[in-house]
Parts: sequence; C-alpha cells; structure tokens
Amino acid sequence: MTSEEIKARIRAIRNVEHRLFWGPVVVLGAVGLVMAPFTVGVQAVLLGLAVGFGIGTVLDKIATSVIRHHMYRPLAKRMQDHAQNGRQAATSYRWWDPSPGAMAITEDDTLVLIHDTTGFERVEITPEQLLGARVEVRTETTAQTRTSGSSSIGIASSSGIGIARHGGSRSTTTFTQQDTVVVELMWRTGRNTHPHCVTIGSPDRRSAEGMAAVVNGLCERRVQAGPNLPRIGNVSEAAA
Repeated sequence: MTSEEIKARIRAIRNVEHRLFWGPVVVLGAVGLVMAPFTVGVQAVLLGLAVGFGIGTVLDKIATSVIRHHMYRPLAKRMQDHAQNGRQAATSYRWWDPSPGAMAITEDDTLVLIHDTTGFERVEITPEQLLGARVEVRTETTAQTRTSGSSSIGIASSSGIGIARHGGSRSTTTFTQQDTVVVELMWRTGRNTHPHCVTIGSPDRRSAEGMAAVVNGLCERRVQAGPNLPRIGNVSEAAA
C-alpha cells in the first residue's frame, strides 16, 4: 500500500466523520428555516440548529469510537506492512487513535516511521539521527456542575394565616480525570538541523514504556559505538 493510497483512504474516512457531524446541523437548520414563516420565526431556525448540533455531536462520538476502530485499525495494519516493506523487522508497532500509524525497526537498527505529521510518508531514521523517546502522561480534568432549583412548600388557612418553607438552590460539582499516555519520538537529520518530534498514542503506560525503551536502546548502542548527537530523557509527566 503506497503513501498516496493511505492518504486517499484517510481522507475518505474523515469525510465520513465530517458528514456525520455537519449533516444533521445542515438538514435540521434548513427545516427550521423553511418552517420559520409558519412558526415563531428565527426561533425555529435556532432550535433546528441546536438540535442538529446535539445530534451531530452524538454521531461524532460514535464515529470516534466505532468508525475509527473498524476503519483505522485495519488501515494501521496495512501501514505496518508498508513500513516493513518486505524487510525483516526486529520490532514493529501500529496504532490507530487518534489517527493510524506504524513504526518498524529493521535488523540493521533503522527505524521506519509512517505518521500523520510526516504526511503518512515512509520515513527512515538511522540510529545516528535518533535523539530518543520519552513517555508523557497527560492528565485532563473536567468539571460538571449540576444545580437544583429552589422550591416552596406552604399551608394556608381561610383566615389568611399560613406557614411556608422555602428551600434554596444547591449545586453539586463532579470532577472527572482522564489520563492519556503518549510516546514522544524525536530525531534530526543533522547536527545543526531542527529536531523533528512526533506523538504516538498508546493504550496504556506499560506499552508506551516498552516502545520508548526499544527506541532508547538504539540510542544506547549508538552512544556505545562512539560520540554523536545528544539524546532526550525517558519518562516525563505533564498535566493539561
């Protein structure tokens, strides 16, 4: 599978995702526009857009969890085969979230990478060009606040005397924390050139550390063979 075929396939998948999101927005917004003269005018358009945006958001989440899993995953496998290109690979990896990619390390310690940031082109990186890899844990915290409305309870008599109880509003905030583990791979093509960096998604920290250890192992063997370019660290954590 060539790079052009990979890019064409990814464009087709992303077009499906965009249509799933914007389709309901456009259709229901148009329905609201048509119904505007017969209803409450601009409110019908706004209601149609709001409902369409909600439906589009739900469909977009379904596309992320289902379409990418069933379309990007087999595509990543073909990218892994393309990275090896018929050569015997000592180690190979593939990933598909948020976008597909693959990496292979050949028996002569050449790292072959196919990644979104490289335009899905097949890039070969020699041990002399590698700066290293590190694991980064990105923590994202979201807060959701729910507010209960006020209420009144009263008892009145015929004489006009009554007892009333008023309850004020109460808010509850729930915090949700989600960790995303990625591997940052860095290299440069020459001593005075700007370094390149790609971010590779990983399902868990153990897998990420395994990938980083393999890449850093290439750097260690390179350093033992003689002085060369500097390398970066192994593991770091960051909060977003």
